[in-house]
Amino acid sequence: MGGGEIGYGDGKVNKARIPQGHDVWGKMCHYRGVVMHHLSPFEQRVLAGLFSDGIPKMVRRISGQKFKIGLPVLFGALIYNWAETYHKKLIRKDPKFFEDEYKEYLASPEHQTYLANKEAEANAAAKKGK
Repeated sequence: MGGGEIGYGDGKVNKARIPQGHDVWGKMCHYRGVVMHHLSPFEQRVLAGLFSDGIPKMVRRISGQKFKIGLPVLFGALIYNWAETYHKKLIRKDPKFFEDEYKEYLASPEHQTYLANKEAEANAAAKKGK
């Protein structure tokens, strides 16, 4: 190619193909009535005033919202606690309904066998320990 070449991709692009004034990426079009401002990353102070202004303002804003937020959260927690307690009360089995079954189980041969086995295991463990 001729003498008007600039580096691009494979190394060469004809300058004549790039329209006049549009040779920089990001400045390829112009809008009338639109003003664009930018600040160099080296000129920015991202954390400027964070500790001197930001934290006190945050505390003031949160303390101003404590009744708007705190009261509903408190009432919600109280209702949740009541509901959990009531639910546990409802799902608990009433022992009165099972007294007869328990008495039958205590008198059954199955339970007597279980007690005899437990006693034999305890005696064997005591003899091993001596």
